[in-house]
Amino acid sequence: MNPFYSAAGTQLTFLQYVIRPHIWVWRFLYAHLWFLGQLLVFTFGYTIIRLIFSRNSLKNAGKAPVPGHWGILIYIIALGIVSLFVRHWFPQDRWVVLLVPWEPAHVPQYLSLYVLGIFAFRHDWFRRLPDKTGMIWLWIGIAAAGSVYAISALRLAGLLPSVSVTSTGGKVLFALIWNIREALIAAGLSVGLLTWFRKRFNHQGRLMAAMSADSYFVYIIHVYLVIALQTIIIGFQMPAFIKFVLVTIFGVIISFSISHLIKMLPFTKRIL
Repeated sequence: MNPFYSAAGTQLTFLQYVIRPHIWVWRFLYAHLWFLGQLLVFTFGYTIIRLIFSRNSLKNAGKAPVPGHWGILIYIIALGIVSLFVRHWFPQDRWVVLLVPWEPAHVPQYLSLYVLGIFAFRHDWFRRLPDKTGMIWLWIGIAAAGSVYAISALRLAGLLPSVSVTSTGGKVLFALIWNIREALIAAGLSVGLLTWFRKRFNHQGRLMAAMSADSYFVYIIHVYLVIALQTIIIGFQMPAFIKFVLVTIFGVIISFSISHLIKMLPFTKRIL
């Protein structure tokens, strides 16, 4: 059984599907690496700013206070409002190509979190943020994410009407709620998980240190390995969840193993 089809419904071979995922023109070049392209653009912009402003002026700026609940909430509301306006003109899944592929609907989130990450590092927020603040926002982020699935389950059960409450449809109020909820998930889980891991897993053994060093190349190759594993397992008669678990386990093992072996080559360490 061949499970691979293009967006137009044309049947593809495994090799065609791997080379041309989704059959979008830009994906022939970028595929799932579009996000790395965007990070390179962001980094180039940051480099220009560093060249304009001397290092001494940045070092002498002093430490900014760690944001509290109100600061985080203001960011979430601002991100929700900006996303609402952007998505009025550029709904989700509409892409443009400017040097690299962009989905404008998510650019406010990606760019703002990139800038905040740099700011947080320079002002030591990752270590100075109180545990209590971080854990509160972790639960807020989990609740916001859980609401997505809870509402979907209630609609499937017929307990809620199937109202179009998306970032591209419905009334303005519903669209704003949708965008703020998405911002809650992004900010809540970012702040909360960083705090939780800092508190519980702020150490690395040899295995985790090696996997951390290999993670960049794993991101590059994992999609093709996962597709290959799905091709192998699709013909077996077993529950879909079991297939998901097996592909996940073997995908992680094989991806990190190949990455580690390739990074053992002398000429690959500098670029990977």
